[in-house]
Parts: sequence; structure tokens; C-alpha cells
Amino acid sequence: PILLGEKKFIKEQMEKYGIDIDVPIIDPADDDQEENRKKYREQLWDLRKRKGVNEYKAKRYVRQRDYFGPLMLKNGDTDALIVGFSKNYSSVLKPILEIIGKEKGVDKVASMMMILSEKKPYFFADTSINKNPSAEDLVSIAKMAEITVKSFAIEPRIAMLSYENFTAKAEVSQKMAKAVKILHEKFPKMIVDGEIQPDFAMNSDHLSDYPFSKLGTTPANTFIFPNLESANLSYKIIRGMKVAQTIGPILMGLNQPVHVLQMRSSVEEIVNLATIAVLDAQKKELAKK
Repeated sequence: PILLGEKKFIKEQMEKYGIDIDVPIIDPADDDQEENRKKYREQLWDLRKRKGVNEYKAKRYVRQRDYFGPLMLKNGDTDALIVGFSKNYSSVLKPILEIIGKEKGVDKVASMMMILSEKKPYFFADTSINKNPSAEDLVSIAKMAEITVKSFAIEPRIAMLSYENFTAKAEVSQKMAKAVKILHEKFPKMIVDGEIQPDFAMNSDHLSDYPFSKLGTTPANTFIFPNLESANLSYKIIRGMKVAQTIGPILMGLNQPVHVLQMRSSVEEIVNLATIAVLDAQKKELAKK
């Protein structure tokens, strides 16, 4: 691993907690990074010169780890990137989107939380990025979630959530039902249905009341929420209650493996997300071959 940040502060923290490991520490503001700063500055200016970044701003930005890290990744100077421990999620995501960019065919990136219960894993999306996704956005989120869940060798069974079951009366339910209709037309093999309440989607007996559903009577393991509020609050309640382990947010739709931590993540959460980043890097490397 590489530690990115203020070298003096990192060494002080290592000494404070009795950590004695030989890992490279890169401080974007150090003199020994002048050559990299010059290269990254020119690249950043070229990327953003028509979007409000002049040479002076580029010179200032590359001394900050939020920009230096994504530029390291873009240049192949690291294989994956974990950021966000001490900063607001959206402020950290901004330079990532500006520098790393989205995968081909992806309109909007999204995020997903893995919830590890005693019985099995569950997946929630979008927990961190899209405030009020349209039906078309939800289609994209569901497809990215399907791909990501499959990468863990798990068959995704996707429930498009609402507070109604297959009635589409409320506006939010109509949005979810529209997304389901598009998904069924575009991806007929995808196991997805809704709109449905989460407790119904997780219960075989309740599902049996809807024999037409693509979920059948096997409970869902992947849940697409109608908006950011419901998704974010749901996983944070679970996290706060400590009734299951939460891993993520897992970013979906980016060109390269970058993941943004929740503020003040625990050591366990950091290690778990780093593991996801390694798997993501390996998957993207294999896709190139």
C-alpha cells in the first residue's frame, strides 16, 4: 500500500499508535514530488482548461491529495485509490469525476453498500450520489448493481423498492414501475421486479402472493431505492444499530478503481473497502486482456 498525505502528520500518528511498518508515504506538497506535480499539473490543466481551471489553479490543486491521488491512478502510478476518511463525500467525489471519468456507456455513476448479515449479503443502491434519480437513471443503477453483484459470484435478485406493492398509485411508485418496465424490455434475463416493499421482497410467503413477479418466491438480495434519502438513511440505521457489517460505498461506473469512504470509517471498514478496491482493480485489469 501507499499512504498519501502530509508526511509529518502520518509519521506522528504512526508513532502515537505504535505502528511500525515500512510503507511508502507520498506527500503531494513535498519537494521530492516536484516532477510528478509538474506532470500532473499539465495533465489537469489540459483536462479542465475549458471548465474553469487555469494554470494557477492546476498548480494549487496538485498539491492537494484529493487531486494528486486520482492523477496518480490515471497515470498508472497506483492500481487503486481509497479516499474520503476525513472529508465530505461530494467534495472528494468531484475531482475523481473530473479526472478519472466514467466508463463508456455510463451516464451517471452510482454507489452501493454491501450489508453482511449473519445469513447472507444484501446490496443497497444508490446510497451516496443521485438525489432523485429518474426512471431511466434507476435502470442504469440497477444494471450497474447487477454487474457488481455478479462480480462477487452472487446471483443478483433485484427489488425496485417503494412503499406500495405492484399498484403504481403514488408518484414514486410510478417511477419505480416505469423503471421495471424498461428493465424487463431491455434486459429480459435480469431477475428484477417491483415496485415492491422491502419486507415483502425479502419474504418467500409474501412473494407467493405475486406469482407474476420475476422474483418468484426466492427473496431479493439487491435493493434499488427510489431516492438518496431512503437509501442513505436505511443503511445508516443498520450501521448505527450494529446488527450487520456494512461495506462500502462501492462506486459503480467509473473508468478506474476508486472508492470513497464514509467519514470517520472504522479500521475494519477501511480494510473491507480496500479489499473491494483490490478486487475491482483485478477485474478491470482482466477486462483489458
